[in-house]
Amino acid sequence: MKKISLSLVAVSMLTTFASADIISKKISGDAKLFFSAVNSDGLGYSDHENNLGDVAVNVKGALNVGKNAEGTINWGITGVSTLGLDGHAVGGTWITHQKSSTDANITDAIWIDTLNLTVNPFENTTLILGRQELDTPMVFSEHWNIATNTYDAVVVSNSSLKDTTLVGAWVGRSNIAGGSTVHYYKNEDSFKDFGSDDGAYAFGLINKTYTDTTLQAWYYDVTHSAKVAWLQADGKYNDIDYGLQYASYNPSSGSTSDAVAVKVGYDFNGLGLTAAYSTVSDDNNATSFVNVGGAQSKLYTDAWWMVGSVAQPNTDAFSLSASYDFGFANASLFYTDIKQDKSDKVDAVIADETKIKETTLVFDKSIGSLDASFAFVNVQTKVNDVDQASDNEIQAYLTYHF
Repeated sequence: MKKISLSLVAVSMLTTFASADIISKKISGDAKLFFSAVNSDGLGYSDHENNLGDVAVNVKGALNVGKNAEGTINWGITGVSTLGLDGHAVGGTWITHQKSSTDANITDAIWIDTLNLTVNPFENTTLILGRQELDTPMVFSEHWNIATNTYDAVVVSNSSLKDTTLVGAWVGRSNIAGGSTVHYYKNEDSFKDFGSDDGAYAFGLINKTYTDTTLQAWYYDVTHSAKVAWLQADGKYNDIDYGLQYASYNPSSGSTSDAVAVKVGYDFNGLGLTAAYSTVSDDNNATSFVNVGGAQSKLYTDAWWMVGSVAQPNTDAFSLSASYDFGFANASLFYTDIKQDKSDKVDAVIADETKIKETTLVFDKSIGSLDASFAFVNVQTKVNDVDQASDNEIQAYLTYHF
């Protein structure tokens, strides 16, 4: 399939509007305020240079069209701003909303993050055409940031087989880039080709034949770039949650790398405990098991703040977490220990040994339509056994749903 522009999708939707009866509509959204104060490298919490701050508003809606509601048009708009606090209370933003790729001055931004047509062309079959969120192990929308990255894609799913869902997708463009979950430039079209001019293909199988068990198998072909396979099993046995992941990354040039992860969890009188371990093989290339073009990893060990670090080549990691609802708030404690060894490969890109220890304490509370989270993060890093600056952060996440 060659590239499909969003303009063609929009024309298709307008044609649907013109010929269909609108059955119903609904509008919802949320307003967010994210702030992070940093104590690191000689700068205290009151020094704004390292602090991050953003305000975002997302409005979304759905229109059921056709006399029998044969299809649904989903749309969503996101806007972000620092409310003029950049350079005063904050030194940076959660996402990249600068003027252009060459002009780092911060500016308010607004974009269409969702615009798709959802139909059921056959029994047990759903087709989604247009800009949308995705949720697969190697290509997914990330929700840790103040705005969610989305994709221009065509997705087909079918559930005709008992306890089984088959998924096929073509992804043409996205607005994700590196550590900035949403890469938005005001004066440019920030939705860029995904992987290559020809995009990427994904095929998945999700099976729930066995009680309390979900099996997944995924295959990705990022055209002219790489082929990735991902297998995963998650289940519960005698109140013990478990999970197993295996992935293989085969770039167009260079050696294949593998990743394995396991987890086990147990809930004891409301106290949730989880332990996980992952390992990624050595590699001559800079390939990793991070969301393609994004920041996070779906490996069980991924950290709260140093997202994606566990998915790098020649890396071993383990994580521990505990959570308990005290009534006045839910408290969660996360610890992640990451060790990235020097590569023993010839001409490898990994020249240093890096060790990262991240500890995060989070308090969550929902009051009516308001969700509030406060996190206290400590990150300690060593490079070749030399201590780097210890980062301490206080983070506040406020989300109001309307």
